[in-house]
Amino acid sequence: ALLLTPLLFEAFATGLARDVAWRLALFVPGVLQLLAGLLVLGASDDAPLGSFPQLSRDRGHFRRTNPCSSWRVVLANYRVYVLGLAYALCFGVELTSHNVISLYLFSHFGLSLTASGFLAGGVGMLNVASRFMGGSASDLAASARGMRGRLWVLQALLLLE
Repeated sequence: ALLLTPLLFEAFATGLARDVAWRLALFVPGVLQLLAGLLVLGASDDAPLGSFPQLSRDRGHFRRTNPCSSWRVVLANYRVYVLGLAYALCFGVELTSHNVISLYLFSHFGLSLTASGFLAGGVGMLNVASRFMGGSASDLAASARGMRGRLWVLQALLLLE
C-alpha cells in the first residue's frame, strides 16, 4: 500500500481533480487490504495443525476456558504493559517518521510528491526486513538462553533504536 498509493495518485490525477485523485489513491489500497484480510480469514487455518473447532473435536488438543479468566491473567501480568509500551513507543516513532519523511524529501530535495511518496513508502518496506531480522535474532537467542535471551535481544534492539 505504501508504494502503490503515489503511483495510483499519478494515474488518477491525469483525469481527475488532485483532491479526488488523492482520496481514490488512498481508498484503493484500503479496499485491497480489506479483501486480502477477508481472503485470509476465509481460506486459512487457525493453526499449523488445522482449525480450532476441528482440532478440539478430532484430537482433543484444546480445552475450553473462560475468556474472562484468561483476560484477567493477561491483564494482571505487568510484562504485558511493558511490552505494549515498548511497542507503542517504537510504532509512534515509526509513524512520525513516515509522516514526515515524504514532506521532507519534497521540500528539501525538490522531488515531486509522487517520487517523495514512493521513497517514503520504500522506507516503510524496510519493515519486512527488520521484522524478519528481529524475529530471527529473538529465535536464535531463545534457542540458546530461553526467554531471558529474547528479553536481552529486545532490550538491545530498543537501545539501538
